Amino acid sequence: MHCLGGVMIHHGYTHQYSNTANPYTAVTGDDCEFYRITGSSDGVLTYVGPLPPDTDSNWAQGRFDS
Repeated sequence: MHCLGGVMIHHGYTHQYSNTANPYTAVTGDDCEFYRITGSSDGVLTYVGPLPPDTDSNWAQGRFDS
């Protein structure tokens, strides 16, 4: 295998934030996990930042372990 400088990241597996639209429907596969995103009526997305629980290393480790 030849590496071209890529970086492996954990994107998440539920792709949602609780029952809050983030930014669309709060449905798996449609929204984001780990990072808060809001959307305006004209379709502009604002990337707000990491969600508070995700900055707790114990909580985050549990997600990785899952």
